[in-house]
Amino acid sequence: MTELSLEEGKAIVAAYDFIPFARIIDVGDGHGTLAAMIAQSAPQTHVTMFDLSHVVEGTTKQLVTNVPTPRIATIAGNFFDYVLGPTNLCVLKYIIHNWEDTESIHILTKMPGGTGGRWLGACVRGSLHQNHRIYR
Repeated sequence: MTELSLEEGKAIVAAYDFIPFARIIDVGDGHGTLAAMIAQSAPQTHVTMFDLSHVVEGTTKQLVTNVPTPRIATIAGNFFDYVLGPTNLCVLKYIIHNWEDTESIHILTKMPGGTGGRWLGACVRGSLHQNHRIYR
């Protein structure tokens, strides 16, 4: 799974310019793979990985070891309740497609204000090289 996340993360970072955003929240990133790649691709950007508390506990140690930078943070929470801001961009990889329309809309209403309606949803299905889409 980590190998697949690395491959997908490379494709997402190559396809989308994260440099214009000062603050990015990566929602539900699990191990923080994409958050770390975003931080490395956008040197001035502060990236926060937002996930459930039991996920964040293990991820914080991994991120500090692998990407020792004060520009990456972790916050524990549940995206059905809230996602803390402020932020300029919310990244949702493999989030919205898991839910029915009603739940998806609810999740999107919990994204922090100040994004100007900007969020990035990345859906990768099957072979990355055959069907890779990034929605803006």
